[in-house]
Amino acid sequence: MSETGSESDQPQFGRDSKEIAIGEFTFFARGRDEFLQLPIEFRWEFTRRHPYYLRFWSLAASSNPRNVQPEIQEAAQQMLWLINVVGDTCRPELSYSELDSDPPVAAYAGGALTPVTYRTCIGLLGFTLSPQSLEAVAQLLLETANEVTSGDQDARQNFVFRQSQLRISELDQIPNPGVISFRPRAPTRAIIEDLRKHVEDLKQSLQIVETRRREDKLPQYLQVWDLREGWTGNGYDPRRELTYRQISQLIGLAETTVAEHHRSAFRIIFGHDYAPRVWWGTLAPLKWEAIASVSRPTRARHPLTIRTPRDAPAPQLRRKDSSLLENTGIADPYVESNAIAGDIESQIQEGRNDEEIAATLECEAGDSIQLVAWFRQHLSTIGPFRLATS
Repeated sequence: MSETGSESDQPQFGRDSKEIAIGEFTFFARGRDEFLQLPIEFRWEFTRRHPYYLRFWSLAASSNPRNVQPEIQEAAQQMLWLINVVGDTCRPELSYSELDSDPPVAAYAGGALTPVTYRTCIGLLGFTLSPQSLEAVAQLLLETANEVTSGDQDARQNFVFRQSQLRISELDQIPNPGVISFRPRAPTRAIIEDLRKHVEDLKQSLQIVETRRREDKLPQYLQVWDLREGWTGNGYDPRRELTYRQISQLIGLAETTVAEHHRSAFRIIFGHDYAPRVWWGTLAPLKWEAIASVSRPTRARHPLTIRTPRDAPAPQLRRKDSSLLENTGIADPYVESNAIAGDIESQIQEGRNDEEIAATLECEAGDSIQLVAWFRQHLSTIGPFRLATS
């Protein structure tokens, strides 16, 4: 299983989330700290519903069953990293109970505690140390690796001593006050009391407001989300979308409660408060593709050369100083969807009917009319597209 990293009385998602501009499009990263507060089961359940996961999980798979070019695979892994997914990926149709993974240690299952892995330690070093310190540590690690390889039985013990003698003051600093160790042989009561004091002092220094966990609400959030957005268990089918009123009648909750649950699920999945620009920029492109395979409208205002990620040939770099995500063209489907949506909205504002707009789309006539009708409906229920992307 992949490591997923993770209302007023529950954790507030979105505080450490970011928007990242890649070429002509904005991607939405999901904050890590608050997401990790979720129980492990729900980290997976909310993650497998994220559009980035649905689009990129197979391209990022370490087993590489599709024989994906390394550059595209790495770009897909970077996209998943934006939503706290590292390591190998799992098929999104699998529920948590169906995952082929070892059950979590009981202490970590709730989400408040997270084990510190070697990867975590390496990440802390790379993220916090100065270039000079990184070079010194790397040199010592490399020398030790060579000594171990050559059969030196004392190499590892010597490494422990030599790193303690490095005259680098920042190695004695605390990189993350949330990462601590304890002595298992100490009395349990003493460990718990010291940990309680540490947590209280840390929350006070960081001005973290105490929150109340409402894990009992999480299944309801997922239920409402699935009904509202047309979740199939392996993706989204816009034909299965229900309105808040329909969901209210179906599950017996007040319509206002249904709306609150939907927005709560949105915050957890995307790490951002519910907003049209996030919905149009993440979920909408997947839904368009479920309705019709659409090429750029013939009257589109933004001519594009589309290179949908594919297995071969190797991607051609656009320019030397571009990011990997731009170089591989892996973001191009989002840019193309952006152009299509903007053109459809413009034609709607010009007063054209669905048939007239559909005639400008390069897809099957029935599909294009259905797509325009769907788009028109969601402009009223979600909000204007151009306002969302400006």
